[in-house]
Amino acid sequence: MSVRPRVRCVEVKGVAGQASASGVRLTSGELTSARQRRSDYWLYVVDNCVNGEGTLFGHWRDPAGVFAESFENMTEYRLAGSVLSAAREHQGEGS
Repeated sequence: MSVRPRVRCVEVKGVAGQASASGVRLTSGELTSARQRRSDYWLYVVDNCVNGEGTLFGHWRDPAGVFAESFENMTEYRLAGSVLSAAREHQGEGS
């Protein structure tokens, strides 16, 4: 009996400054993939990427579910920095 490995899809968004101020943008294709893959899709957000080095701001499994009510519908879908900050704090409480 062979076991199929589980696939994890990861989207990494880096910002030059602070994600809590600027937020991040996802394309419609990225959001569609997140909605289709649900718990197999992760969003990682990295601060201070301007010099090629960054700091992990936070990571979320199933961002389409976690942030379902927070996406601003435009050509891209934006998560405000304050929403990312609140989710990071909430995530820390549940860990």
